[in-house]
Amino acid sequence: MTTQQRERMIRVRRDSPCPVCGRPAWCLVAADGATAICMRVRDGAAKILSMRDGQEGYLHRLTDAKPVAMPPPRRTSTAPRDFDDLSMRAFCCALAAPKRNALALSLGVSPDALRELRTGFATIDGRQGWTTPERDAAGKVIGLSVRLPVPDSQGRTKLRAAGSRCGLTYSPDWDRGGPVLLVEGASDVAAAITMELSAIGRPSNLAGVELLCEILRAVPWQREIVVIGERDEKPDRRGKLCPAECTGCQACWPGKYGAESTCRRLQVALQRSVQWAMPPAPAKDTRDWLNRCGLPWREAGPAFLQAVIPPEPPVIVRARRHAIEHRRLVAAGRAAP
Repeated sequence: MTTQQRERMIRVRRDSPCPVCGRPAWCLVAADGATAICMRVRDGAAKILSMRDGQEGYLHRLTDAKPVAMPPPRRTSTAPRDFDDLSMRAFCCALAAPKRNALALSLGVSPDALRELRTGFATIDGRQGWTTPERDAAGKVIGLSVRLPVPDSQGRTKLRAAGSRCGLTYSPDWDRGGPVLLVEGASDVAAAITMELSAIGRPSNLAGVELLCEILRAVPWQREIVVIGERDEKPDRRGKLCPAECTGCQACWPGKYGAESTCRRLQVALQRSVQWAMPPAPAKDTRDWLNRCGLPWREAGPAFLQAVIPPEPPVIVRARRHAIEHRRLVAAGRAAP
């Protein structure tokens, strides 16, 4: 399937869900209904496609093809939005400080962490909520994530402002030394900042790898990079959307699958050691662990690192460093393969 054919496919919606997984979002269907790209179900796929941000899509050929009605055209703005200005206005408005403190209390993180991420409060696209800027590798604000106080008509509490590009969530002063944690979402970044750890937030379980590569190339190889997954396992989907014996895929355990996939792609792109880990059970994610651990914030950081990065024998550490350095010398033409 060519890129042009893929771009002509229609995004599924509530009144026309995916014919493979039955969900109303994320998947694509051809206008003639003969094929569909399901982002969740791998079983029975005719082909595995590489989508944007390196995500996998599964091409299914449908036997009962039915033409798909085109959705109404979206209203688009001719002028691009200045997300840096929108973010700063939301951060500086009169409601921002008390609303930010209330959010910090409900999330169990430090208000200073949210302030460092420039979390604000504003009405964006007709919805009022907390805003957090998403940045490219150079630190430019390219989008806004919005957290709603109550779910909208579609049951969503998190969305992006119209015109936003998918970016990373991090503080301009994100590097505090020590291991670099690649967590998922703004609230986990705030939890890591609360524990005084170096962290960058991925926009989803699979997205943002290209931007991460640009930032992480400057990280010395002696420092550890760890992709932190999430315990969002959905065992009821096994046997329906994936094999019954599946140990973790995009359908039944997206948090684990995304961490493994992101780790592999970073290892290949950066040609260095990258690890992945799950937060200690039974915590769902980094923020949940912080709220469960019962430790003072300053003590929580070292405890979290000790839990997700087990110490290795010195012999293994030396061997790994030697192998990494040898690969670099070979790439530079300064050593024999």
